[in-house]
Amino acid sequence: VDESLLDPRTQSATQMHNTVRAFSAWPGTRLRVSQGDELFEIKVVTTRILPQPKAKREEILLEADGLELVCSDGSVLEILELQAPGKRVMKARDFWNGLKSKSMRWA
Repeated sequence: VDESLLDPRTQSATQMHNTVRAFSAWPGTRLRVSQGDELFEIKVVTTRILPQPKAKREEILLEADGLELVCSDGSVLEILELQAPGKRVMKARDFWNGLKSKSMRWA
């Protein structure tokens, strides 16, 4: 089992937030996401826990300045900074603005 891979199916927002903090220096944490038929991994750099979900389960939405994802227990993790494959670390809003389609899910 790869401890640096985040899995909203089995982990709560608190568990994933603590994993991001624990692995921030090395090796970092990753989240598998899909956009249409494309499956890829993003490196999750900064997160926080939110009280109320706005996204539906498996859906990732941009709210304010972060990407929200609903976890296994209904808790919400907000991704504030991330790194897409082959790119630099960026704010979640910048990543979202660069997407061709605004429909993304965790995979």
